[in-house]
Amino acid sequence: MPDLSRPRFVHYIEYAGWQLVSSLLRLLPRRMIVGMACLCGAFLYHILRVRRREVEENLAAAFGDGGGTLDLRRVALETYKNSVLTFFEIAGAEPSEGDDSKLFEEPVGWEYLEQALRGQAIILSAHIGNWEVLGLYGRKIGIRLVTFAKPLHNPLVNKMVLEERRRRGLEIRPVSSMLKGAVDAVREGAWLGIIGDQDAGRRGIFVDFLGRPASTFQGAALLAWKLNLPITPAFCIREQSPLRPLRLIIMPLIHPDPSAPRDAEITRLTRAHVASLEKVIAQYPESYFWFHRRWKTRPRPPRVNMPAPDAEQAMV
Repeated sequence: MPDLSRPRFVHYIEYAGWQLVSSLLRLLPRRMIVGMACLCGAFLYHILRVRRREVEENLAAAFGDGGGTLDLRRVALETYKNSVLTFFEIAGAEPSEGDDSKLFEEPVGWEYLEQALRGQAIILSAHIGNWEVLGLYGRKIGIRLVTFAKPLHNPLVNKMVLEERRRRGLEIRPVSSMLKGAVDAVREGAWLGIIGDQDAGRRGIFVDFLGRPASTFQGAALLAWKLNLPITPAFCIREQSPLRPLRLIIMPLIHPDPSAPRDAEITRLTRAHVASLEKVIAQYPESYFWFHRRWKTRPRPPRVNMPAPDAEQAMV
């Protein structure tokens, strides 16, 4: 088999492109970057229509076909603009804490994080706003944040992205050894960071998400129960003002009960952290990454045991 860790020619081309885009973004003022993101987002939504059907179907599933007072098409368009801006920030145009343009709004729910600081915790986030900057907050308050991710297909870009994440305060470990890596990290005094809002396939458990059953990863709940750590839901949403600043929203801590039966407690904890995300999405729908096929996996229909025919029926 070929060595997938060795760069191929196409990897060097992609790496050069990433470096070029990253360097250019670092030179541009914030207003220009936001303007570019809005133009690119509108082009992707109106002209190329990239995943537009999935985005609009997800919004309709979440808020109903009518959306109530919510203009779902406007939300969809803003989702594209915000998602492109998040990509630009990850690629190199990230806001800094010392930025004069105040790209970080005042956090909400900081008191819950102060409660978590009495020990260690699991930061549970989602693909909303810019989830990558959570490491900046961790570094600001002096916590070491360990999270887990699959490596990118391009080893050169992967190395660069890992270095950028490390600079932002995120220590990335392989998702393939998540349980052992999490236990080791906690023993070393670190906090755990988990993104918990993607479809988990048949490995997940089904809990209601925005009114429909969604297969959800059990990792955060399992680690909370196993390590007796509170789950701290934290979401870095994007405001819709001209510079599209970010705001950290921290929800009430979710405490595990180590003495409770494993399966029941994992289900309870999972339902609780999904409910926290639902509340934030309801307030900031434009910030969420609606491109995911969140309801892709559907629950299996219950098995129906047919009664055996009686002797008289069997003879007919």
